Amino acid sequence: MNQTSPEEKSPPFFNSEAKFLFTEILKQYIGQTVTIFVIGGGPGGSGYTGILMSVKNEYISIYMNPMTLAEIPVSKITCFSHNLL
Repeated sequence: MNQTSPEEKSPPFFNSEAKFLFTEILKQYIGQTVTIFVIGGGPGGSGYTGILMSVKNEYISIYMNPMTLAEIPVSKITCFSHNLL
């Protein structure tokens, strides 16, 4: 009996230009409260909410709680939300 596994879906691929444009947009929100959702389950499944501290080409840093800084790879971000307040 030949069993085949279900087709695995890979995350969308960012070309270098799209990644550059996305990080430039994110930089506009440094110092503001944002929510980031990422690929995968676990604690990241409900999103990361905090103050966007820095944006690099490969990852972003969010200050979430006292003494807690989350570094999230840009390639794993599926949704970005910010408040207009």
